[in-house]
Amino acid sequence: MNQWFRLAVVFIVASMLVGACQSAGTQTPVVIPTVPQAALTSAAGSLKIGLVTVSGKVDDTPFNQSVWEGLKRAEGELGAVIETGAEAQAGDYAASINGLVRDGCSVIVTAGAALSNATRESAKAHADVLFIGVDQAQGEALANLAVIGFAEDQAGFLVGALAAQLSKTGKVGAVFGTDADVPTWRFGEGYRNGALHIDPKIEVELAYHNNEGADQSSLNPQRLQKSAVDMTNRKFDLIYGAGIDGSNGFLLGVNAPGTPGSDYTIQMGGGQSYAVPGAKELAAGSSFKASDATLYNLVRQVKEGSFTGGMTPGAVGYKAHPGLEPEVPAEVATKMAELSAALQDGSLKTDVAAEPPVVDICESCHW
Repeated sequence: MNQWFRLAVVFIVASMLVGACQSAGTQTPVVIPTVPQAALTSAAGSLKIGLVTVSGKVDDTPFNQSVWEGLKRAEGELGAVIETGAEAQAGDYAASINGLVRDGCSVIVTAGAALSNATRESAKAHADVLFIGVDQAQGEALANLAVIGFAEDQAGFLVGALAAQLSKTGKVGAVFGTDADVPTWRFGEGYRNGALHIDPKIEVELAYHNNEGADQSSLNPQRLQKSAVDMTNRKFDLIYGAGIDGSNGFLLGVNAPGTPGSDYTIQMGGGQSYAVPGAKELAAGSSFKASDATLYNLVRQVKEGSFTGGMTPGAVGYKAHPGLEPEVPAEVATKMAELSAALQDGSLKTDVAAEPPVVDICESCHW
């Protein structure tokens, strides 16, 4: 295995978004209705906040932890009362949300893209309750629904660029859930473009898994293992995986007995390596989505009576795993800092579209 690299800097890119899965400047502005004054007054008065997560406990993954830290800060500084509902189950998301409504929560935070539809429908049904969806699509503009979105293409671009610079074989890969999930697709295409930006001749392979619905694409670790094993057998020496439980599958793959193993891995979220024995020794770092500061500011707006619906940007970027980072070459650190700054000021584009292209499967059909 090659020498370890210390990832000495943290790259954070906060990009203004109009849609949860869209880059800035590519959409028609969305007109957000005005929040009813009664809802603002009620929410500011009680500030009882309910939280629904898709998977795991409120603080057991970096994604959930970021949401939780934002709420705990609101609890300490704004006097918010936090109530956590039962973990949302696929096909029954609305029940978890509506349970918090019945419990008298005046603000409900739902964390995870799979909760998008249920959150929007609940916001329509309960105009007197304010909703905050984290990592969700904007959809129909609602006065009582604010959405925290992320520039997944920029996070993917950064780790793709890093992968290309660390690779010794000239082969870098990535494994994902379904590309029917737009954020997942944007991570992947950003990764591809970031690697090719560094080295136009590098071999980049993306493995999407499309045999399950988007809301289940990251919840089965074994689905990604086969792809990871195949890549390591073909000398891909750095592999990126996006998802929570799903990334465990690719970590199991790169650690599989009888395979050469990948020299490095990069994970979305960052907590997966600690859940898979042996994976710490492979982890170069992780991309991340951070919602804590944005979520706190939205709750502060509720407290001040100035809450509005619409899209608000969260932070995305790359960071190293603490204690697992040997020395980064100075030229790599310098290049990554340049790329991060250029993405942030808009002088560098990822060239990733807002959504996957529509494929006409009957383009060559003759009826």
